[in-house]
Amino acid sequence: MAATGSASIAGDADADGRGGRGVVAGAADAESRGAADGAGLGSEARSGGAVGAGGALSTDALGRGVVELCMRILRRYALPDGVIEHSVKVAEVARFIAERLVERGEDVNLERVVAGALLHDVGKSPRHVRRGARNHAEASAEIVQAEGMPELAGIVARHILDSIISEEDYPRNWEEKVVFYADKIVTRRLVTVEERFMDLHERRADITDLLTASLPPTKALEAEIFAAAGLTWDDLASRFGGKWVVDRRS
Repeated sequence: MAATGSASIAGDADADGRGGRGVVAGAADAESRGAADGAGLGSEARSGGAVGAGGALSTDALGRGVVELCMRILRRYALPDGVIEHSVKVAEVARFIAERLVERGEDVNLERVVAGALLHDVGKSPRHVRRGARNHAEASAEIVQAEGMPELAGIVARHILDSIISEEDYPRNWEEKVVFYADKIVTRRLVTVEERFMDLHERRADITDLLTASLPPTKALEAEIFAAAGLTWDDLASRFGGKWVVDRRS
């Protein structure tokens, strides 16, 4: 399978906020273009549009310059390059899945999926002073609300593993479910849920119980998404696997 490999997943931004410092093609300098800060994402963007050449997210069908807006926010909050690289890749995978759901008649707001994926880890910002947030996901919710995008608060707040085992905070709609799932299969490359959890078990002995409890519902959510979107893992691996595999010998 194209996405698998024996190297450890050192770019696991969800677990530790660190990761590689690779350049995100195209999107990394998007803060210098278009889109005013604080623009809401309330419109129902339900048309497609592919990921652009070189791995950059295309904004052709998103109308509001959502990528540029979110990149400006990420840079203003001084997110490390590794976190930004991870977030852009999560957004690419999330958009691909969301577009397949739309094609099959599901009600999904593509604009919110992309924006939520790009900003899901913004709460890891060294510049943000938390106002009661207990973790980086809740801090991300604080930031998107401060930036005039309250409709993203649930998406970014419910992307962590704690949510998938919570009756109160379980991802409720397709936007939240897709971003949660995409985050679990993307580091600096595409990985299976099993790979991601195995790596976390090896590196995060402090969350062993959480990992054990959250793996079954994460796999159940994967099955729900695949069934609704008409996708298989091979579809994702063939679309994203090869171009993202990191050669750690270089």
